[in-house]
Amino acid sequence: MTRPQWARRKPKVSRLPATAVGILFAVLLLPVKAQDSWPQVLATLGNLTTVAGSTFEAANNGNEWLPAYEGLRAFDPSQQDSPPHLSEPHMAMDDAYGNIYIADKNGHGIRRISPQGVLTTVAGRPVSGTLASDGDGPATERVVAYPNGLYVLPDGTLYILEQGITGLQPRIRRVGRDGQMTTLITPSGGGSVIFNRGLWVARDQSLLYFCSIEDGQGIVRKWTPAGGSVILATMPAGSEPGNLDVDAQGFVFQADRGLHIVFRIDPATGEYTVAAGNGATTGGGDGQPATATGLEEVRGIAFHPLGGYFVCTHRGSALWYVGTDGIIHKVLSGVRNSTVRDGDGQPVTANPAALKISEPRSIRVGYNGDLILTTNDCGWIRVVRSVSPPPAAALSPQGNHSYTYNPDGGMDTWIERTSSFQPYSWRTLAAFPFGTPGSGVFTDPVPPPGAAFYRLVRTRHWP
Repeated sequence: MTRPQWARRKPKVSRLPATAVGILFAVLLLPVKAQDSWPQVLATLGNLTTVAGSTFEAANNGNEWLPAYEGLRAFDPSQQDSPPHLSEPHMAMDDAYGNIYIADKNGHGIRRISPQGVLTTVAGRPVSGTLASDGDGPATERVVAYPNGLYVLPDGTLYILEQGITGLQPRIRRVGRDGQMTTLITPSGGGSVIFNRGLWVARDQSLLYFCSIEDGQGIVRKWTPAGGSVILATMPAGSEPGNLDVDAQGFVFQADRGLHIVFRIDPATGEYTVAAGNGATTGGGDGQPATATGLEEVRGIAFHPLGGYFVCTHRGSALWYVGTDGIIHKVLSGVRNSTVRDGDGQPVTANPAALKISEPRSIRVGYNGDLILTTNDCGWIRVVRSVSPPPAAALSPQGNHSYTYNPDGGMDTWIERTSSFQPYSWRTLAAFPFGTPGSGVFTDPVPPPGAAFYRLVRTRHWP
């Protein structure tokens, strides 16, 4: 096996190790845990299912979204070739209420699948008319130009990474729970800049990481409200950044499609080491060290709260899990350049050699424990249902707009109120973050004059 030149070159500023000894040292620097996390994680995985997509694939990979699709079921298993047709979606992620959001890239929109399976648009409009002045305002009245990255907070707040289009530069935008879109980040300086896939947002929205390609160079950037956008890490030559995630210790993991490597980046220094992948397209495999395994065009990454993380490979058409002991396990196999969609209704572990997926683009661990996988140009959104009990959520009325609540040390919890049940009408009144112990009594500080309805929302806390 011949390593790429960047892996043999003497690194600068203690970056990527140049020799096998250096790579071994980098692996030894990773967090070490007493036992493998794979058996625990595997026990949470249930059946595979399809929640959106169709067999239709446009020859020109163009926009296949039509207004007539609004309000249709996202997927009908008895009519898998019928609309709605997605348009090369690049990311799917859920919220704590059971909605799944899809970055429908070539359809220039963000679609939402309700818990009942109904598909609607929550951001984006047809790309036509004047674009240069298409700025902030109602999200469904603004252009979302090739959304290539997406991050959803538990309460449904959206962050969208747009690659841009002629007349609109790349940008990262936020859609609040009121449906209003605001622009947070645009390119700074000159040169050629593409915002590229990777996007991660802290729960309190005080920190954001994203990927870009600047004058052909792969870059991971950090953004804060006070400091704006700064370079966190400049990746090796040949880098084509994929998706990002952050572990429980705050380290940034970047799946690099161009280099077939998962990098671990120190948020304090920007220095990076190899976490998974051997820099080639073959080698290693199920049950082998992750750093000895070929991850052909690794593109998606998602941490699991029980430890370890999932990665998916685009050209390799596979879903893998890297345990806390550094050993990699194959979860799903597939084949590229096809519309393959198999295994629905069966445990994800059934028939492990069967070809069930094609060209996955992203993987996310849902707030309820599901795995959410976005695959191929047909836009199949596949979900591996969690068999772990969902977090319970209840308020007990005490009269006079007062309720007892039961936050859990392992959950994020918040209380909401509405008077109308209309979209965007739920207002957060109190939040109890991860680690809040015990229970108590909540009283609405300013109850409305008319009817009021309250609910307690709980979600597992992911890193």
